[in-house]
Amino acid sequence: MASALAVIMLLVLIVPIILFNRSQAKELEGKA
Repeated sequence: MASALAVIMLLVLIVPIILFNRSQAKELEGKA
């Protein structure tokens, strides 16, 4: 259970960062 909780916490931290990076990349492509 502890390992599952750790994985969930990592996903909660990492997923928003990935989504933010993707949205920024799209904006940069649109401007360029």
